[in-house]
Amino acid sequence: MRHLPLVLLVAVALLSQPVGASAQEKPYLIHAGLGYCKVINDGAPGGSLGLEAGMIYRIPSSPRVGIGAEIGYLMLGSVTNSISDGFGNYYTETAKWSSIPVMAEIYYFPQLKGPTPVLAVGLGLYPIKLNYSEEAGIGGAFGQRALDLTTTDLGLNFGGGFLFGTSRSPMRFGFDARFHLIMTEVESTNLITAMGRIYF
Repeated sequence: MRHLPLVLLVAVALLSQPVGASAQEKPYLIHAGLGYCKVINDGAPGGSLGLEAGMIYRIPSSPRVGIGAEIGYLMLGSVTNSISDGFGNYYTETAKWSSIPVMAEIYYFPQLKGPTPVLAVGLGLYPIKLNYSEEAGIGGAFGQRALDLTTTDLGLNFGGGFLFGTSRSPMRFGFDARFHLIMTEVESTNLITAMGRIYF
């Protein structure tokens, strides 16, 4: 019996440890997303699919604030123009755009329980790739050529969404929408994305 206080102290320490740990949300979230993206400038092609992945680190002393990084692959659509006559002559040109942005983000979580709103603002580099091809057939002769051009510009993004699930869930789900302003020459490129995300 003389060892009973020591046994009770050890038991309390062992039982209290997991409770405290499970009540705290892990400081990082890894996420992957799939969704829709579209350039909204005049004359831009129709939207297409986009992929994104990244990590959020919540600052332990300020759990409502997080920092992170994201990378994406955005297929920005294509435009095809074609002309032909009644004699078998034709000309076709196709332009396809895509981007692989790399962004640093700041996140804000207005509440920490239930469906959690997530606000985000970020700054990064947006390499935009143009795949251009043309094909022509005139008088029975056929020819084609292709050109790849990539430019990289600074861009901003901001938006928000929701994160569902609890801190104890091994997998969480969410969605968000963002506006991207890419500082391209002559005219800025305006882009919107809407993503469904899985968080680990």
